Amino acid sequence: MSKGSEEPSRKALDGGVLIALAIDDPAARRLKEGILGENVLAFCSEMALVEMEYVLCRKLGSKIAEEKRRYLLESNMINIIETSVLMNEAAKLKCERSLSLPDCFTLSLAKIFNCKALFVKMEKEIEEEVKRKSFNIEIEFLM
Repeated sequence: MSKGSEEPSRKALDGGVLIALAIDDPAARRLKEGILGENVLAFCSEMALVEMEYVLCRKLGSKIAEEKRRYLLESNMINIIETSVLMNEAAKLKCERSLSLPDCFTLSLAKIFNCKALFVKMEKEIEEEVKRKSFNIEIEFLM
């Protein structure tokens, strides 16, 4: 429960945001404090978790990537949503939009769980899709 009288802000975290949290990127500091202070209720898809691990593996090696994944899972600070819950909505989005599959899972999670989708930065394909047709989902960026 939130320490204040307000309900915590609900965020669907993209894989890039998980990476920023895992490497203690200063851009993610406010988010991390919000999660730890229970002012942010964080969710991510299993797809975002996979994305975090393979990117960290490429940058830092498999041992560190596995440790970061295990730490995230054991912390219970982020609600990890199974692929099966999101796959139908993600498939629809992927069919209709020029977006990466992980982005489709993040946006589907935001829609289904009534969250704001949180990405590290405005990526070109998201920007183009927003201009083409609204997602009817709030999208935020760390930067």
